Amino acid sequence: MTLQALAREIARGLRGEVQEGALMSRWTSFRIGGEALLLRPKDGDDLLWLLEFLKGKSIPWRPLGGGTNRLGSDEGVKDPVVELSSLSHISLEGERIRAGAGVRMGEVMRICAEEGLSGLEPLAGLPGTVGGAVRGNAGGASFGIMEKVEEILVLDREGGWRRRGREELSYSYRSGPLEPGELLWEATFLLERKEPEEVKEGIHLHLQRRRETQPLELPSAGCVFRNPPGRGAGELIEEVGGKGLRRGDAMVSEKHANFIVNLGHATARDVLGLIDLVRERVLRATGVELQLEIEVWDG
Repeated sequence: MTLQALAREIARGLRGEVQEGALMSRWTSFRIGGEALLLRPKDGDDLLWLLEFLKGKSIPWRPLGGGTNRLGSDEGVKDPVVELSSLSHISLEGERIRAGAGVRMGEVMRICAEEGLSGLEPLAGLPGTVGGAVRGNAGGASFGIMEKVEEILVLDREGGWRRRGREELSYSYRSGPLEPGELLWEATFLLERKEPEEVKEGIHLHLQRRRETQPLELPSAGCVFRNPPGRGAGELIEEVGGKGLRRGDAMVSEKHANFIVNLGHATARDVLGLIDLVRERVLRATGVELQLEIEVWDG
């Protein structure tokens, strides 16, 4: 079945949006990527219908949250892309915040500041959604979001629901608790009560540090490489003279060497070529083989 025929069939049952030829450059923080069939369910029930439809036809699909750690192919994405903003429910229960996978992390931080809930301050300024953050255990060098996750609700590949408590959650550096084929539906964060002004101050300090150390003024996908044991990837890249390296309009940031920024018209080919160049330099000089943190969507 062609994507055009698939789009027409889905449009007959989906209450949300079906966008043929949607440019991934408009849906990812890198501002890079070709066309895709973008599906935007209206709500959770609409999403369930769509997933059941795709499963029934054995059609693979790709989840899209905030698009903050994705590099889309210049040739486009062949699989349908399912945008998850329909999972936007969020509630407060004492010291717990229960948030759908499509909730923006900025909204979670806003509630923390207003309600005086502490524990997530190191994530202040983190782009993207709860789903992406939990999936990749997002955070800094010494903190990951999973440290504050008490429970998750997932939809498995067979369409069954699984609620897993903290004792059942397995995660590591930049690797969350989701098993192959699982879709995060919601996560519950267990936090600590403090004075709202104290939480706001912590958020402000982390935001300020992020602005001072990261190239937030230019499109990027965040940190490109995982930190190898005992070292920072950015430090290694800087040591081998990687800052400022360019391929086309893709450049290793002068502010933070583990960021590749889009100077305006970078292509995926530019970014991938620059990734290969940086990896080669670091491996040759240090013996360390850098591993990608971002996810590359090929055609």
